[in-house]
Amino acid sequence: MDYLTIIVRAVFIYFIVLFAIRLCQKREWLNIVVVFMIAQLGVVFLIYVEKPLLLFLLPTLTLLLIHLLYMWLVKKEEEMVERFQDNGEKQQLLQQMIESSHSMKEDVRRRTVVLIIDGQIQFQSLQDLKKTEFWLRKQLKQLGFRSVKDISYCSLKDEGTFYIEESSQDYS
Repeated sequence: MDYLTIIVRAVFIYFIVLFAIRLCQKREWLNIVVVFMIAQLGVVFLIYVEKPLLLFLLPTLTLLLIHLLYMWLVKKEEEMVERFQDNGEKQQLLQQMIESSHSMKEDVRRRTVVLIIDGQIQFQSLQDLKKTEFWLRKQLKQLGFRSVKDISYCSLKDEGTFYIEESSQDYS
């Protein structure tokens, strides 16, 4: 009977230690120490067969709970540090994107600016060019267009070359 009890307890300890190793997920030396402590408690449990199982489970569960709490705190701290690093990197990336966007807007402004779409003057584009509606209408008259409504699409390229598509519809 004593041998059967020892074998059952050994199998039980094996599964407890295996569970502890899996629970720790190979986390540094501290995890190994905790697993060895639990294993040592298992050895004591095997030697003192007459002692109840609860004397082994209480310290084992206490060790596991303390260790899990500690590992949870470490993980939370790592996540916080990572979040702060990510925020810093995101802020740098956002700043680079903003700077890139400004330079791209400048490049686009130098290349092509849409002035009229479907007979409607794009006042923001005129404002970006620092031009007025009067200037646009004067330019269009010089090119032979009497009304903005006659134009489907108009863009200014390289701050001097107009591209104009006449409208086939009446937008009035």
